Amino acid sequence: MPNKLLIPEIKDIDLIDDIVSERTRNPNKAFFNGYEADWKKRVNEYTDKCGNPEKINVSTIQEEDKSRFINLYTAPTGIVRKDIIDVLRDHSLAMCPFCSEAGRPTTLDHFLPKDTYPEYSLLSANLVPACDACQGVNAKGAKALDAEGRRLFLHPYYDIPEGAEIIILTIKAPYDKGSSFNLSVNDELDTDLKELCVRHIKELNIEGRFRRWFKSEYLRLKKLVLSLLEEDDDPDMVLMAIRLFYRKNKLMGVNYWDTVFYKAVLSNSDLLEFLKDKENLRI
Repeated sequence: MPNKLLIPEIKDIDLIDDIVSERTRNPNKAFFNGYEADWKKRVNEYTDKCGNPEKINVSTIQEEDKSRFINLYTAPTGIVRKDIIDVLRDHSLAMCPFCSEAGRPTTLDHFLPKDTYPEYSLLSANLVPACDACQGVNAKGAKALDAEGRRLFLHPYYDIPEGAEIIILTIKAPYDKGSSFNLSVNDELDTDLKELCVRHIKELNIEGRFRRWFKSEYLRLKKLVLSLLEEDDDPDMVLMAIRLFYRKNKLMGVNYWDTVFYKAVLSNSDLLEFLKDKENLRI
């Protein structure tokens, strides 16, 4: 369940000038001076095509020269570190924009892989905060397209409409176990966007990760509701509490896992009736 992010307010074209100037005494001076104009064209191409790997050609830079760009990203000091990487890492996100699971993203993902698109190694719009589960080699890693040339992932800066619900959760009986549910992509999405969402969710194993989280969250909900009913045996309090949890979590975003969960609970009248009877909640 990806989450939309605002595009960083970093003037990448201007920073290219600064980066080239910073290397006046660097062994790579001649290379960057010679490639500066093409580098800027590549940056503009990324912006114009919204980072879509279906529309952006892979780099034609020679293999031995790719490391010149990649090393800019890994450099421990200088303009790149101070004005791009440190700025992007200094975020206040409390969930991953690729999956919407709770937790502060601790890495920066190269949306278009730096080994294939080295000119974008430090392009701010190509650097997206990500959790380890999404960014890892068994999930997104260095992938961009599938075998048929279709893009695999939603771009958090460009692809997600503001406020769009990506996933619909339906919780199914039996409610005593709480392990039966269905996750589906919202049918109201544009067809192309829906198909991309399906690939994104599958490739990042979001459903499998959500399934493990759901079991624990459902158990916590039952324990919480039981404690409320034991303090004050008023079934109306259950509905009020769940509505409060939903509204609180919705402030994080409509695709935040807790938001999706509590919306599904509120949408299920049979489940709500089940939760109002504390005898159903004894573990």
